[in-house]
Amino acid sequence: MKLKGVSWIEAHFEKLFVGLMLLVCIGVLVLQFVFTSNTVDVGGREQTLGNAFQPAAQRAQEAIRQMQNEDPALPEFEATADLEAAYRERLASPVTPVAALEPFGSAPDGLSTLSGSDVTLSTRFAIFEPPTPQAPLAVAYRATLDPYEVEEREGLSAVLPAAQPFDTAWVSVELSIDDEAIEAAFRSDPDGAAGEIQPLPTDWWRAKRSILAVEAERQQLQVDGSWSAAEAVGRLPGFDEAVPLSPAPGNWSLLDERATSAGRRADAVLRPGFYGILEGEPWRPPSAVPSFADAERGEDEIRRLERELAGVRNRIEERREALGRVGQTGGDSGRPGGGRDSGGREGGGRQDAGGGNDDQQDAGRRRIEQLIERLEADEASVIERLEALGWTEAGGGVGEQGFDLESWLSDRREANGGIVSWIHDIRLDDGGVYRYRVRLVMANPLFGRAASLAEDLRDRASVPYVRSSWSGWSEPVDAGWSEYFFVESANAGAGLLGRARPTARGELFRFHYGFWRRVSVSLEPGDRFVGEVDLPEGLQVWDTERPAGEQAWRPAEEAEQPEDIVLLPESLAVAADAWLLDVVVSPFSSDTGLGGQVRAAFDAVIRRADGRVSRRSPDVERADPQYLRIVASARSGEAQVPSVPGEAGGRRANDDRFGPDGGRGDRDRGGDRDFPPGGGGG
Repeated sequence: MKLKGVSWIEAHFEKLFVGLMLLVCIGVLVLQFVFTSNTVDVGGREQTLGNAFQPAAQRAQEAIRQMQNEDPALPEFEATADLEAAYRERLASPVTPVAALEPFGSAPDGLSTLSGSDVTLSTRFAIFEPPTPQAPLAVAYRATLDPYEVEEREGLSAVLPAAQPFDTAWVSVELSIDDEAIEAAFRSDPDGAAGEIQPLPTDWWRAKRSILAVEAERQQLQVDGSWSAAEAVGRLPGFDEAVPLSPAPGNWSLLDERATSAGRRADAVLRPGFYGILEGEPWRPPSAVPSFADAERGEDEIRRLERELAGVRNRIEERREALGRVGQTGGDSGRPGGGRDSGGREGGGRQDAGGGNDDQQDAGRRRIEQLIERLEADEASVIERLEALGWTEAGGGVGEQGFDLESWLSDRREANGGIVSWIHDIRLDDGGVYRYRVRLVMANPLFGRAASLAEDLRDRASVPYVRSSWSGWSEPVDAGWSEYFFVESANAGAGLLGRARPTARGELFRFHYGFWRRVSVSLEPGDRFVGEVDLPEGLQVWDTERPAGEQAWRPAEEAEQPEDIVLLPESLAVAADAWLLDVVVSPFSSDTGLGGQVRAAFDAVIRRADGRVSRRSPDVERADPQYLRIVASARSGEAQVPSVPGEAGGRRANDDRFGPDGGRGDRDRGGDRDFPPGGGGG
C-alpha cells in the first residue's frame, strides 16, 4: 500500500546521503593518491615525503665544507671600546679640571705638604738628573768562541769568521757608578729648604732607584789621526735587552714595575754576560786585568813557588819512606826472640834492653811524624800563596779558576762603595783603535704626574726615562790585528873578500784557536815575511748537531779516537805584506863590549805593500809590551791540549775529564746555560 504524501527522495534520503558521502571520500582519496603526491613543509618549502630529509643532508654537507675550509671568511664584528686604554687614560689624566684647588684656609705653620704624595698642585719640584759617570776603562780581548754557542745565538755568525775556529776580538768597557751620588740626585734641593723649589717626594722615586740600562758610544781612530763620528754600541747579537725600554709605559705605576724589574735583574742590566769560550786566556773585568809587567812578575813568582812546592813534596815523600823503614825494623819483628807482653817477659829477651830499643824506635818515629807535619804545613802555605796568584792544583800555572769574580766584586763594593758595570763590543774592525763613553738610563720620577706639577714642569711628565750626561772618553784601546810580524834580529854581515851580505830574522804571529802561533824565518833583502806555523795536535772542527763528548779527540796515544772526527791541519801558513829591503846601522842603539869596544846594532829596512818604507829595530821590538804579550800567549799555545765545548778551561793529558766519553758527553744544542761575563780573552 503506497504511503500517502511521502516522496521517493524522502523515503530514501538517508541512503542518498550515505552514498554521496561515500563518493566524496572516494574522490578525496583519488585526488590524494592519483593526481597529487604527499608533501611536507621543510624550512618553508614543500617537500615530498621521499625528499623530506634532503635539505637537512645538504645543510650538513655545507657545515662539513666550512669546517674543512683552511681559510674561512671571518665574521665582521663591530668595534668595541678599549677598556684598558680608557682606564690608563683616566689614570694619567688630571684629578680635577683645574690646575689648582682653592685653599679652604691657610696651612698651619711648620706643616709640610711634601710627605707622601699629598702635594699642592702648584709646587715646583727639583728635576732629577742622573749623575754623570766617570770616564770608563776599555780593554781588548781575543779568544775562540764555542761553536755550539755560535749556532744558538741568532745573528752571531754574521760578525764571526765564516768557518771554525771562531777566533774573535772584542772590547769590554768597565765603568764605576757612585750609588750615593744617585741617592743625592733624587734628594736634590737646589735652592735649599727655604727656597721655592722642593725636593721630590720620597714615594715618587723610592721604586725608581735602579738603573734601567747603560748606553755606550764609540769613536774609531781615522788614518789622518782624527776620530770618527760617535756611534752607538749595540747589544751583543743573540742577547735581548735585560729590561726592554719600549714600548713606553703608559703611567707612573707601570714605570715603577719596570724599574723594580731592573732592580731584580741588576746583574743582567749592569754586567751582561758574554758567549761561551772554547779556547783562550781567562777573562777578567778590565780593571782586574794585570799589566804585562805585573803578569810577568806573577808568572816568575809562580814558577819559583812551584819549584819550592816540588822540593817540599819530595822531602815529605822521603820522610814517609823513612817512616816505613822504621816500622819494618822496629816492634815485634825487629828484635830476636819475638815481642813481649805488658810485663815484658815473653820472648826470652831482656826486658830493659828490649824496652830501651823500642823506646828509641818510638821516639824516632815521632820525630819523623812531627817533621812530616811541619813539611805538610809548609806545603799548604806554598799552595795558598800559589792559589792567590791564580795557580790551580789540577793543571798548574795560572788557571781559569784562579780568578773569583764574585769575590772580586764584593771586594770592590767594600773598598769603593760603588756599582761596577761593563758592556761588551764585538763588532770590531781588524786593527781598529777605539774609544768609548757611557751614560745611564733611569726612570723619570715626574713621569705621569702632570696633575701634581706646576705648569712649566708638565712637559717633563710625558717623558718616562731620563739619561745622564755622557761621560768623558776612555783612553784609546787597540783591538789588534789577527796577524803580526816583528824583526827578531838583523846583521849587516860580511862575506868573503869583505863583501856585505845583510840578513835578518823575522817572527810571524797569527791568532788561531785561542792562542798566538809563532814561526821564525830567515830573510835576505828582497824576501817576503812568509812562514808556516806548527800547530798542536787535536785541533778539530765540531759538528754542532752531535754532542761534543761523542766526537772529542783524545790525546792519549793508545786511546781509540771517535768516528767521523774532523781534525784541522797541524800547520798553518802565515804571510805578511812586508819585504826586507836592507839592513843598516841603527843610529839609536849599540852595545859596549869588553875593553870598551862598541858593537853596532842594526835596523831592518822594511817595505810594506802600500809602498811605505820603515826602519824596524830588533832591540825596540823585543821590549814592546805588545810583542811580549803575544810571545807569552804563543808559549802557552805550544803546550795546548784542546778543550771540549762546554767545559771550563783547557784539558790536560792527566785530567780526570778524559773518561770513556772524552769530556762533556751531555753537551748538545739547545740547552739553557749561563756563562760568566766575558769568559775568555787574550
